[in-house]
Amino acid sequence: MTVAPLAIPARSWLFAPGDSAKKMAKATEGPADIVIFDLEDAVAPENKPLARTMITDFLAIHPAQVDVINAAFTPSGFSATVGPGGL
Repeated sequence: MTVAPLAIPARSWLFAPGDSAKKMAKATEGPADIVIFDLEDAVAPENKPLARTMITDFLAIHPAQVDVINAAFTPSGFSATVGPGGL
């Protein structure tokens, strides 16, 4: 299998917790090449439903390329956020 090179630079990656609109906004305003909204380690289990809603709402206002990592294997993964039709 051949892997295509990234179309954008990937020198810096910034993770932001998905249950903080302030941190998500600040992350996207910074110089990072890639911003990842975290639904796993950075979010307490009881806040995961809220984080899924907050990420969905944030991306509706701030369109971005969305690539899903690990969603098929985690019950609270991004597939639960975007739903069957995607964004």
